[in-house]
Amino acid sequence: MFLLEKYEDDIKGSKLPSNCQALGYFLYLHCELKKTIREASTEAVNKIEQFWCRACIPVHHKQDSVKKLEKLFGQWQGLKKNASRRTDRQIKNEEEFSGCFEDLFDIAHASALEMIKIGEDKAFLLAQRERGRRGVMTSVDNVLAKKESKLQEKLLKDQHRRQKAAQAAERVATKVLFDSSSSSGGEECDAEYSVPSCSVEESSPATPSRPKRGRTQIVTPDVVASLD
Repeated sequence: MFLLEKYEDDIKGSKLPSNCQALGYFLYLHCELKKTIREASTEAVNKIEQFWCRACIPVHHKQDSVKKLEKLFGQWQGLKKNASRRTDRQIKNEEEFSGCFEDLFDIAHASALEMIKIGEDKAFLLAQRERGRRGVMTSVDNVLAKKESKLQEKLLKDQHRRQKAAQAAERVATKVLFDSSSSSGGEECDAEYSVPSCSVEESSPATPSRPKRGRTQIVTPDVVASLD
């Protein structure tokens, strides 16, 4: 494991991944799990992007991040190939390369600082870009958790309001349908038992007048209030 203490079988921590973590995880996928260079770099970038997503920092296109990681691997591979040549130049190159291990594996979007609207997120990115990646993701995660909690609460209130409105509309529709059915039933009953009226000129005794049928008021004040 040239220049590395070990291959990383996972990426953990409360900071954005470093060059060492990115390269170590890639080498684990490529050398230990025997994945191709492109497969290993793509899977490693997917893992790295999860940390950037948690920090709410926009990243550039995945293809660019993959190429960046593969370039880092190419530099490591070149140094490893010449490791037996202990020249001053070789030693200096190895020191410079390993010296950036704890620095940020930066995959931020070119306009990330302009795109970020929250000051704490912007400050966190700037701190992570410093030597050794100053700062941790805890405060950023707390801010994100609060925003997600407020959003979830708002969604639940909207859902509850829609459910109440739907239930009220259903009750109104049921009441109107019931009142309408009752009214229609009364009309059919009257039609079935109605008695033809006799002419004034007929000598037969006058038939008793048909009682007036009561009317049901469908649109009541309660129904109007429910519809409103």
